[in-house]
Amino acid sequence: PMKRGYTLPRAQMENADVARIINSTEVQSVLRPKLEAPQKAPMKRNPLRREDAMAQLNPYAPEAKAAERKRQEKGSAEQKAAEAKVKANRKASAEYNKKHKR
Repeated sequence: PMKRGYTLPRAQMENADVARIINSTEVQSVLRPKLEAPQKAPMKRNPLRREDAMAQLNPYAPEAKAAERKRQEKGSAEQKAAEAKVKANRKASAEYNKKHKR
């Protein structure tokens, strides 16, 4: 008592030893070579946070930073000179405004 039009499922391949077929010289000779993995790009470092990255972009940056630290140091000659310069600029500005503005 078989169904009409029914056939038992059959294997699609006669030789199911897939590993041997893939590794055979006939198949391997027509394959393209294996692709190399893309290289990972290096992480970009923020030069505003990393002194060595800033020095690479601007070789004068470490000297400028050291000079600014000296200028802000209380009681240093650089700090006094900067203060005097600011005072002179304010005085000049006040005189100019008095002379040229109401």
